[in-house]
Amino acid sequence: MSETIAFIDGQVFNPKTKSFEQQNIVLSNGQWVGAGYVPDEDPSTVVYSIKNYHLVPNVTDSWAIVDSRDTAQKMCEAGVTASAALPSSKIACDTPESFFMTALSGNEFPLSLFWFSALTQGKKGSHLAELTLLTEKGAIGFSDGGNSPDFSPLMKHAFHYSKLLEKPLVISPADPQLSDGGMMNEGYYSSILGVKGIPAVAETIRLARDLQLLEAYGGHLHVFPITTAGSVELIRAAKQKGLSVTCGTAPHYLMFTEADMDFYPTSKKVFPPLRTQNDVTALIAGLADKTIDVLASHHTPCSRDEKHTDFLQASFGASTASDWISAALTVCHHTHNIPLTDIFTAVSVTPKKIFNLTLPSWGLRSKPSFSIFDPNADFVSTDPLSPFFNRPLKGKCLATVVNGQMMFKSDTLIQQNVAS
Repeated sequence: MSETIAFIDGQVFNPKTKSFEQQNIVLSNGQWVGAGYVPDEDPSTVVYSIKNYHLVPNVTDSWAIVDSRDTAQKMCEAGVTASAALPSSKIACDTPESFFMTALSGNEFPLSLFWFSALTQGKKGSHLAELTLLTEKGAIGFSDGGNSPDFSPLMKHAFHYSKLLEKPLVISPADPQLSDGGMMNEGYYSSILGVKGIPAVAETIRLARDLQLLEAYGGHLHVFPITTAGSVELIRAAKQKGLSVTCGTAPHYLMFTEADMDFYPTSKKVFPPLRTQNDVTALIAGLADKTIDVLASHHTPCSRDEKHTDFLQASFGASTASDWISAALTVCHHTHNIPLTDIFTAVSVTPKKIFNLTLPSWGLRSKPSFSIFDPNADFVSTDPLSPFFNRPLKGKCLATVVNGQMMFKSDTLIQQNVAS
């Protein structure tokens, strides 16, 4: 039996013009069959009025550890239709065989997944993984997750492969010697809390090295997440030189600072750590002037046992799959007045371009992927492992369609009678 669904009177984000246009979208059996009209002659049509809501195609989380179907479902309910994903930290994903099995395991998840492979064997930073073979299996880029290879000659060869294979190196810059043993940002608050700190220079030293290697040997460097004012300046200067570098950050680095670490909250113990207000101000400015290209969840899941313990023993990580877009809308749009068009570009158009993702086309006769948001709706995270837990947020997803199929619908989205 055929099914026709119409979304009418919505503000639809056009990925070509990066602007909103009022439009209707009609799907029949998952295929986009009409725009600008509703087939009133068909009484079986399911109609949803999305007036005052925003419909955004191909919402992509460009950095997340997707370790289970439950995680993927949370991402879908947040409005994500696709993700540039890393497997569980327990899986190296450094051989064609392990990459194939990882990709195969995600085929039944309720969103489109595109996988990074490991950059080095076992993610240990000693020897490069089989990058050519991994590319042939579908790797969209190379990343050791939160690890940053320390051996500069290895990184030199990695940039050679990046240029040859036209795939980005996805690096989380951190000098391991300067970071070792640190629990939060090094500064005033680490001193008064009596906790060893991780200095901002641990990030910028490693980033400066990788930018110099990029300049010398070519390739594409994608840096995620950046958390310091110094990193924003380094990347801004590199882009002015014409280097092929892109970067991103996560909403928790925009909403919180080291001052939020009082009372030792394990849900905010993340790596890299939350930084200073000056760093947050620089990150917001970098997002506003397009120095920062993307926003992503930085979802690094931990178990309750890993978080509900003493601060010093608690694992680094944050469960942000279900609330990061609401947090991004809150801190970027409602707090700092960054236009919605810029925010949705950073989570849809730009990730597709950076990683050359094969996402559903946007137009008639396609089987589109899109999400519907109410950017002004109140939202409160219920995930106790999230840094945003119990924090009032503005903006939430009302529906998610993946490849033409409705994968999530909020009770807020009310079906209308077509005859009315």
